[in-house]
Amino acid sequence: MIYIQWAPLVKCSHANELSPLDPDWLFYKAAAIVRQVYISKSINIGIGTLKAFFGKKKRNGVRPPKFSKSGGKVIREIVTQLKKNGYVENYANQEGSTFGLVLTKTGRAELDKIASKLIKDRPLGN
Repeated sequence: MIYIQWAPLVKCSHANELSPLDPDWLFYKAAAIVRQVYISKSINIGIGTLKAFFGKKKRNGVRPPKFSKSGGKVIREIVTQLKKNGYVENYANQEGSTFGLVLTKTGRAELDKIASKLIKDRPLGN
């Protein structure tokens, strides 16, 4: 279960004008982060890569929009709680230096179970 006490009060990026309106935004963001780690073929996906992925163009009034990365605190908190629940771990080589995030066997099994359930429950013809 992912819970952050200050989640209702925060914006996800300084490019955002408002905080998220959906009360379940944190769960959707956590699912999107786990999905990105799951489908990533690279071992170099980390907080900085996720910040760039969830970034967007900031509106600058009359000036042209410019790309802005997402805030890192929310992503770091979600990754910390995913590590605590055993879904994600740091990828380390033989020397012990870490490169990024990778799913654990438990996390991959849980995501595969959810995906197969969604496919079974999908109506025919879609």
